[in-house]
Parts: sequence; C-alpha cells; structure tokens
Amino acid sequence: MSVIITYTDGTTQSCQPTLFDTIQAEKYATSQGWGSGGTSVIATSSYATYATLRRRGLIQTGQTFEQWAQTVARMDTSQAAGDEVGTPSDAGSGDLPAPLPDGPTGPSTI
Repeated sequence: MSVIITYTDGTTQSCQPTLFDTIQAEKYATSQGWGSGGTSVIATSSYATYATLRRRGLIQTGQTFEQWAQTVARMDTSQAAGDEVGTPSDAGSGDLPAPLPDGPTGPSTI
C-alpha cells in the first residue's frame, strides 16, 4: 500500500511503509501512551509513514514526528496494481496446495 502525503505548502510525497516501519510505529505509540491494539490507528499509521520517510533520509535531520506532522495537510492511501490483498501476486504462483487425499484431517487408517 502506498501513502501519498500532501504538505501544507502544497507539495506531495509518496512512500510505502514496511512491516518494520509499522512495528516502529507500534513501539512509539506504546511509549507515548496512545494505547495498543489499534486504538490509535491514525496516529500509528502516521508514525509508520514518518518512520518510512526518516529511514529513507527524506525527513529533515532532527525533525521530530510532532514537528513533521504539523507540516502535513493530509495523507491518502492507495493500492498500486498488484497490491490487492489475496491476489496471486501476494502468494507467489497463486497455486493452492492440493487437499489431502482422505479429507482435511489426513489419510484414514486402513
């Protein structure tokens, strides 16, 4: 999933947060008392975007999350072609394993 950031000055930027960035966001959310288990989805996803940009060197040196967030007018998510959840591109070849010959519990005893 891509995130498109529109800044208050009208410029835009896009990125694709990784699992690592999302984990960093969850750690930050916990340390800031934002709650856990998705109770602060907007703040956590915003921090994941910030973490992505910071990791890529696209955040000004020393700029905190709060300072960066003050410059963001909006963030939109989009799915690039092939990003759809559950498509064969996510699963490699897209082939499912064959069912077990004697049902879902395995072979029956003879």
